[in-house]
Amino acid sequence: MKNNGIPVIRYAIIVVRYLLERLKKESYSTMLKSIFNRIEEYIVVGLLAIMSIVLGLQVFFRYVLNMPLSWSEEMARYLFIWITFIGAGYGVKHHYHIEMEALFNCFPESFQKIVLVVTNITCILAYGCIIPDSVRFVANQSKIVSTAMKIPMGFVYVSIPIGCLILIVRLAIDTVEIIRRRDISEIEEGR
Repeated sequence: MKNNGIPVIRYAIIVVRYLLERLKKESYSTMLKSIFNRIEEYIVVGLLAIMSIVLGLQVFFRYVLNMPLSWSEEMARYLFIWITFIGAGYGVKHHYHIEMEALFNCFPESFQKIVLVVTNITCILAYGCIIPDSVRFVANQSKIVSTAMKIPMGFVYVSIPIGCLILIVRLAIDTVEIIRRRDISEIEEGR
């Protein structure tokens, strides 16, 4: 009888060897920085994969086995909420959000830089105002359980303050980069 766990163990050993080799080549701070720079991407891709698997299982159970899962739609909805709030930080980092460039490009370059900084600071303040109320909301919702999965709703809604915190960090990093760059064309190249 063939043991199916051996390929998984070999794969794990290969991954550990790779990480150890990388640690030898990079400092801890460089490795942590690279992980932080890609953390949203890893989380969003992982959650999207889980959501796709759950919805695929739902289709299989509903139409092939004629026994629909009671929790799959709810889980997909909650994963989508997390993907939205974590993905917003990823969108800020890569400048994927919608911008009104037609009017913005009419301004002189020095004013464009000021507009970018003021816009980022305004967004930071807005997300900062959302965090305290969202923490209170999460605390209130923790007493309520979801209908199908029977998990505290606080687990779902904690994505709001976490997402806002990620947005604040990404906007602060973007603001510092805008201030450090001298020319607006350098800023546009970074985007």
